Amino acid sequence: MSLLQIHNVQMPSDCSSDLSQITPSLFLSGVGPAQNLPLLKENSITHILGIGLRLKARFPNEVTYKHLSLEDDPQVDIMRYFPETYRFIDEAVKGNGRVLVHCIAGISRSATIVIAYFMKSESIGLYEARQKVKSKRRIIHPNSGFIKQLKLFEEMRCELDMSHQQYRQFLMTKIAREKMGKFLMDDSERASISTLDTLITPTTSSQPDPSDDRKPASTRRLRCKKCRTDLVSEKHLVVHESGAGQAAFGYRKRDMTLTPTASQCASYHIEPVEWIKGVNDGELEGKIVCPNPKCEAKLGAWSWAGAPCSCGAWVAPSFSIHRNKVDESFSVPVE
Repeated sequence: MSLLQIHNVQMPSDCSSDLSQITPSLFLSGVGPAQNLPLLKENSITHILGIGLRLKARFPNEVTYKHLSLEDDPQVDIMRYFPETYRFIDEAVKGNGRVLVHCIAGISRSATIVIAYFMKSESIGLYEARQKVKSKRRIIHPNSGFIKQLKLFEEMRCELDMSHQQYRQFLMTKIAREKMGKFLMDDSERASISTLDTLITPTTSSQPDPSDDRKPASTRRLRCKKCRTDLVSEKHLVVHESGAGQAAFGYRKRDMTLTPTASQCASYHIEPVEWIKGVNDGELEGKIVCPNPKCEAKLGAWSWAGAPCSCGAWVAPSFSIHRNKVDESFSVPVE
């Protein structure tokens, strides 16, 4: 059953002319109008942004093209293209051009790009931007994964903010899926997050900028309880929703030191920082030990596939450090 049948969408009989004008300078459609030169000329379209597989620039002497090779799959990271698609549309419009954004049916991928464009260009929320587009093309229906990404984009105020914890978790999950062989990033996608370098970063404290006269904020850090080696800072801690406690596990797998409904996690969950052995070597799971070669105390375990937390939640990917193996410390700014 096709996406159109699932959502009871009736496409026009002549898809080659199925063109929706969202604003005077921005159009949305399926692939048909992008292949209809008379229609493009009739609407003075100067730029085409196409989203799909194996798209071709049919009229390179007439139109400026940009193509994105993306499937309409909830697992696809469409959000990483928001900045460049925004620039393409914005520059065309400011140059008195007219832009057609299309995918195959003009329902999910292209609609997502246009919604993201309006969110940023007009500083509006997801709901308002979606209604703006839907009022001109009622058949739009971004898939569930794209909607989640648009919501995250809204939370980040329409910027890809690497300091935003949910975005870092989003990227970490994406990397985990590649590690588990569930999909492969293309070269440009891998380069956009520098493979693991964006997340697997040194955890040593950076020196303050002498030109920055702002008062530094206090920072929570985790240290090895045995040797006091600095492990991770607060920004590397991962938050997840609590599960049902030990009651979520079978009797033989319960931690009998915890009460059945205990909701506090017995471990800290962290991002895959660079000192964790094996994490950058193609391995799928392993132990987390103190990076101090004179200590190497066992701190926890990691798995790209995920693992259960003591609170009953499933955390994927999972990089967990036992709370009883570390101490929290706070760096307090000096007056």
